[in-house]
Amino acid sequence: MKNILGKTLTKKEAISTDGKEIGKVIDAYFENDGKIESLLVKPDQEIGPIKDYLNDRGLITIPFEDVRAIGEFVVVRFPPK
Repeated sequence: MKNILGKTLTKKEAISTDGKEIGKVIDAYFENDGKIESLLVKPDQEIGPIKDYLNDRGLITIPFEDVRAIGEFVVVRFPPK
């Protein structure tokens, strides 16, 4: 994947590889070398499998290795394996 600025990911809709809406990307965690480690997503709804992945703040952390494509949307493997 080409180099991406973390701030360009915020406010993008995160969707699963099968087209289900997950929520909006609100932040990203970075490693010390500046690489994106994971994305923080605010879910649209807390139903079904999504509620099983919520942290104590009601957000989902998606490892960057699960990001499949970035464009108009951020396409991720969800649920993670």
